[in-house]
Amino acid sequence: MPNNFEHNRICKKQGYDKRMCEFVNKWMDEPASKFPGCQHRNFRHSKQDCDFIASEILKRTGIREKAIQGKNICMIHRIVDKRADKGCGCRPLFED
Repeated sequence: MPNNFEHNRICKKQGYDKRMCEFVNKWMDEPASKFPGCQHRNFRHSKQDCDFIASEILKRTGIREKAIQGKNICMIHRIVDKRADKGCGCRPLFED
């Protein structure tokens, strides 16, 4: 399962801002402290969650481009987790 270091590395490799990568990836994986392993992916890993974090970034910054970047980072995180899924079958990752 990819950790935040790996998520951030992939995110930065895609050309996204380091701080935005760290912010979004940390937010997405915060539930892992209560729900270990792939169980945490049932929280903050859906397409709607990516829309939510984008709207929060827009509220905080007022910058549409940053909100779009945040949503894209969230979607990349989902793709990376989906590829690494080893039978966990997390519903939010497989809804599309």
